[in-house]
Amino acid sequence: KRPAKNSMMANYFEKLTRIFLVSENYLFHAAAWSRYYNLLRQSAAAVISGQGARKDNPNVSEEYMTKAASFVLLSALSIPVISTSRSRGALVDIDEARKNKNSKLTTLLGMSQAPTRAILFKDALSKGLLKKAKPEIRELYNILEVDFHPLSICKKIAPILTQIGSDPEMEKYVLPLQQVILTRLFQQLSQVYESVELKFVHELAQFPDPFQVTSDTIEKFIMNGCKKGDLAIRIDHVTSVLTFDSDVFSAAKALHSGSAAGSAESESSSVQRLQSTPAEIVRSQLTRLAKSLFITCQYVDPTFNEDRQKLKAAAYARAQAGA
Repeated sequence: KRPAKNSMMANYFEKLTRIFLVSENYLFHAAAWSRYYNLLRQSAAAVISGQGARKDNPNVSEEYMTKAASFVLLSALSIPVISTSRSRGALVDIDEARKNKNSKLTTLLGMSQAPTRAILFKDALSKGLLKKAKPEIRELYNILEVDFHPLSICKKIAPILTQIGSDPEMEKYVLPLQQVILTRLFQQLSQVYESVELKFVHELAQFPDPFQVTSDTIEKFIMNGCKKGDLAIRIDHVTSVLTFDSDVFSAAKALHSGSAAGSAESESSSVQRLQSTPAEIVRSQLTRLAKSLFITCQYVDPTFNEDRQKLKAAAYARAQAGA
């Protein structure tokens, strides 16, 4: 009946971060870190303003807040961009069961809506976590989520991965981070090339020791991405060439969010765009035609604009009368 003390809730969220990490549920692991950090911020503010007793709130230093902010960002960056939980054409009842499980986990965290990678980033950035996090985590965020550099992404991240791998607490994030880095690599390559040699891809996908990935791992990753509908890539073993699918009527959702299971992004594109794919251009033709016709009407038919102005004036008059 009484609300739980902040110190008890902080302990609860901290335990949840551990449980979700062990079960490799990176989405809810990141959400738990976000809730934990928000609680620490609220507690610190309550103690400073004198609204909460010091004994009822977790005692945290500025250094610990920096560490927590770094983990919030790092855990969010580790959420797989490609859905790991559901392939296209999955059984409806299995998918429904997963949705129910996700809603239960959302309730456990006390969140009003199920978390997504995009929502967690938006929340973190709005609270200024980028400034509070460690410099290497900040740089990692910029490389993965802001910059566009398909030919040097792995090279730029290598020293950061070495740094993260040398920290016993952060080492657990290297494996999921590799999956995100590979996703970004293929998403960005597909915007620049139509086809690339496998050897060239292997040279680009170089990670520092002991985190090297084999050609088999890369191939398995591509196959999983295609199966989920998040990548549209064909491998030709005879010529050792990777071809990025540019079929205008392709059903693949390449460069778009993963499944409804909630491990990927929001509906918006998950990587910085250079240009639209041929398939997207075809899909947007009707929209472009409608816009062009609308603009043409404005130039060709003078009464068209007059009618719009009259409707606008009438709307203003109604609004004024209503007010």
